[in-house]
Amino acid sequence: MKRTLPLCVLLSAVPTVALANPSLRPGHAIGSIVILLTAFVMEVTMTTGYLIFVGMSAGMVFAGLLVANFVTYTGVLLPLLDTGMPVVVIEVLVVTLEAVIIKVLAFFFLFQGDAFVTLRWRHAFIAAAIGNTFSYGVGRLLG
Repeated sequence: MKRTLPLCVLLSAVPTVALANPSLRPGHAIGSIVILLTAFVMEVTMTTGYLIFVGMSAGMVFAGLLVANFVTYTGVLLPLLDTGMPVVVIEVLVVTLEAVIIKVLAFFFLFQGDAFVTLRWRHAFIAAAIGNTFSYGVGRLLG
């Protein structure tokens, strides 16, 4: 755990440099909604793609993360952006929360594939960081 903690902190900070979560507000324009949905799907796809390598079930993880990502975005990210909190801090919180969600999902048999091995914290943080970084890329590319 001593070696994993600095890695988890570093991986939480990687998407903050990119400001990974698009701060587009749904309802302003059809284009914003399309970009936001594309970023959601891309983030979940990349995260699921990484988690397949630790033996998690692709379909169930994709569905679970899609719901969790939407809840995190609407229930955590948008309200925190309204408070005026620095975006870097918000990004660290979002990546950490998503890593915790991934770790919790891994406890349930429903999300475990046939070749599942215990999911370590560093893998949860890597998956969350990869997903958030790709959602930034989609937001920048399409926005």
